[in-house]
Amino acid sequence: MKVICKYTEVTDELIKKLDLDENVQCFHYTITKGKEYVVLALSYAPSLNLNSEYPVIQIKDDSGYLYSHPLFLFNIVDDRVSKYWHIRFDRTDGWLKMWPESFYQEYYHDDLSNDVIEIEKDFKRVSKLLEEEIY
Repeated sequence: MKVICKYTEVTDELIKKLDLDENVQCFHYTITKGKEYVVLALSYAPSLNLNSEYPVIQIKDDSGYLYSHPLFLFNIVDDRVSKYWHIRFDRTDGWLKMWPESFYQEYYHDDLSNDVIEIEKDFKRVSKLLEEEIY
């Protein structure tokens, strides 16, 4: 799945323009308008509030970090899902997740943020698989 960035931040003006829920939080992301990104993971939890009411994608941002972004900041340019995604629904938190298998590892995202070498290696491997995937 690939997306192209339409907006780089959530502002009060964007919330009004897109008629988003009033509880959506304003935030600036490290992404570039007009740039195409490979979606590494997709999540959705309609029962929650704030930005999670909308589908959330995980991409490598312009700094190269794995980061979650609300899908409404993007246009979908390739809607085919990755063959590396595994779908899971967690009844305890209400999230439907389509992630690469290793992303489900306990503390994966925390360990990635904390520069755990094994997780960084896995993230590079998984990112490369998805970025080079031919649909």
